[in-house]
Amino acid sequence: MIIIFFSRVKNCIAMGRENIIDPKTDGGKWYQLKRESMQLANFTSQTVGLQVTFPSGEWDVFPSKDLPTSFNFGSIYHYTVESMPSLLDLCDSNQDTSDDEAMNFDGQSAVNVCEESHIKKNKPMRRGLMFVKSGWVRNVRDIVQGGIHFIKAEVRASMAKKAYEVRIAISDISGNVHHGQCDVCPQHALGRCSHVSALLMFILTHIRINGHKGK
Repeated sequence: MIIIFFSRVKNCIAMGRENIIDPKTDGGKWYQLKRESMQLANFTSQTVGLQVTFPSGEWDVFPSKDLPTSFNFGSIYHYTVESMPSLLDLCDSNQDTSDDEAMNFDGQSAVNVCEESHIKKNKPMRRGLMFVKSGWVRNVRDIVQGGIHFIKAEVRASMAKKAYEVRIAISDISGNVHHGQCDVCPQHALGRCSHVSALLMFILTHIRINGHKGK
């Protein structure tokens, strides 16, 4: 049996089919894993050329300038979910889930009734909002250059005392999220981890409570 197996493997390699997976094998489990890993690699390579250069000048205490009036929950949802719908579970699957909990939405929350269901279905957004409510988003600062509102903060890592530096870039005109960056997080290449979501939800919460006006 072993000899037959190795013979088949040898023949497969000889025909150049070692990277081809039969979709029917094990109910398609391996095919789906291969498909997701290739999607992830392709998405990551595409984002390399889209990196934003964050300003090196002086950042002021948030919000030093008026926040984009068009920035809303839809901006966050599009960036976090719709721009990469098939990769969310894959990119955030390695994060610790021990501090996941049922969200208690109240009047001071960043969301309304229509948005609650979307957040509950999306792990990075759900955990990001939890980080905001736990007070784990701190030292928030911002700067505006070239029509882009740059915002950075320290977001405490899940169940740890260390904090990650998170940066995002939002269009001052459209409110679209151009880029998210988490320097140390294992999922940093995608820019859509729970820590990036936390900063985005923090900004939305601030707008809902205080409005768009800066200091």
